[in-house]
Amino acid sequence: MSGPSDSGAAPSEAQGHDGRPAAVLVGYMAAGKSAVGRLVAARLGLPFVDTDLVVEATHGPIPAIFARGGERLFRELEGGVVLEVLSAPRPGGRPLVALGGGAVTTEAVRTALAGAPLVLWLQAPADVLWERARRAPQGTRPLAEDEAAFRALLSARDALYREVAGAVVLNDGGRALDEVVDEVVGVIRGGTAAPGAAAAPQARAGSGRRA
Repeated sequence: MSGPSDSGAAPSEAQGHDGRPAAVLVGYMAAGKSAVGRLVAARLGLPFVDTDLVVEATHGPIPAIFARGGERLFRELEGGVVLEVLSAPRPGGRPLVALGGGAVTTEAVRTALAGAPLVLWLQAPADVLWERARRAPQGTRPLAEDEAAFRALLSARDALYREVAGAVVLNDGGRALDEVVDEVVGVIRGGTAAPGAAAAPQARAGSGRRA
């Protein structure tokens, strides 16, 4: 991805729009990808695409998909949506894209992410993620019904996030959400980071509005 323009905005179609996103957020469920992504996109003047919402708009509610065909069906439908979002030009220029927590388990998605200018892993400890997930309305997170299974799934996916990510930002609730957004904006403006280059983030203390 090219560097920022004089205005500090992220690269857009003015620098060529080949369908690739400006950046992609990955991370486990309840990491804050949607909340952070919307704020970052607004700050940078980018379109924002949450692929979970695209799946629901195209195929119906995620819990209903799981009820109909389990995770296998959901991953199949999700994979098609994600591959289209990551490759097709969209009105308004290159978007900031937030993927569902398990999208990286699909090999074709991981391959597509290798061509993205920047993949950023939004990360938080398992305890924090579980507490956030359990506050969601019952039935809205089909893979967060059991804590032991939730933690095992996170552990299994860790290597996949590390494989695709070029940068890591910590969103553990220990600092204001605006600070997390500031860091993500800075990473995107900083330019391209190769997949697999993610390093472990350092814990930070803070106060204010929480993610």
